[in-house]
Amino acid sequence: MTPEMTTLLDVGTDARRLARSDVLATVPGVVAAAQLFDLFDGVDIAGVDVASARQTTALVRDDTSRHLDDLDRQVRDATRPGGPVDERCRRTAGAIAAASLQAGNDPALVASLPPPVRACLDELARSVSGGVQLSSVLPVVEHLHWRGMPELASQPEWSRRPNPGADHLVRQRQLSASGVQTGSLEALVLESVLDRYTEMLLDVGTSLAAAAKPLVYRRPTTDRPFDSRLRKTLWRVLPIDWHVTLVDTGRAACWDTEEAGGLRSTIVPWVVDLAARALRGRGFGSALFHESPVVDSDDQTRRT
Repeated sequence: MTPEMTTLLDVGTDARRLARSDVLATVPGVVAAAQLFDLFDGVDIAGVDVASARQTTALVRDDTSRHLDDLDRQVRDATRPGGPVDERCRRTAGAIAAASLQAGNDPALVASLPPPVRACLDELARSVSGGVQLSSVLPVVEHLHWRGMPELASQPEWSRRPNPGADHLVRQRQLSASGVQTGSLEALVLESVLDRYTEMLLDVGTSLAAAAKPLVYRRPTTDRPFDSRLRKTLWRVLPIDWHVTLVDTGRAACWDTEEAGGLRSTIVPWVVDLAARALRGRGFGSALFHESPVVDSDDQTRRT
């Protein structure tokens, strides 16, 4: 069996496993699918020397292509505007943005928010500080995005990610991540309001997406993503920003994307950018690239 045939068989098997799973409604599922498409495109059967082996490999390629076509349709449906990936990302990025806004870095933006949204932010601020809110909502954000991955022969790096764990463990992670002193008044207050204010953050986050203009993320098409070996190392320890990672797949159909002039440009909701800045300050990064995308808006060009 040629190396090309082995790769194609693995890609075809993994495509079927992904298609049967429920992870395509999540960013990690889109990442896994995008990598299958890239692996398939990278197979060059013209390099197979023996004619009979080349013919057999071509048949396997055709069969794998059909499975990838089915997977592509599912990915497009999952990432459509208003689809499950779009809604999940807007909700979680909005929750991070809502917590970040309470640090007082953009009072003009806060003042422009609809009164019900401002009232919700004020109520949250009276309960616990914005910093504690952000720390304790991050385990929820991770839990909403990372739901595990089927075993994929072509992508063993997924097995290095920590198990997402059961739903009931999220609350324990929230309390631990908040950094408040056990037994302190703030810890008691936090525990008493944790579930309610987490839902408030997620709900108000959904309302924030239309509160300001979107921004454009640009990435040179020459940027090289992490290879499999580096992903095995990084994904085990790296806190991942799943919102920026979705952009980096090039499969964010929910947000207008085009390639021109050696750049891939994606128009993202402003809450995604605010969340990216907040997460980068805490050591989070894309699952696919070391460099952040360049951000273009009316008044700035910068890295996230």
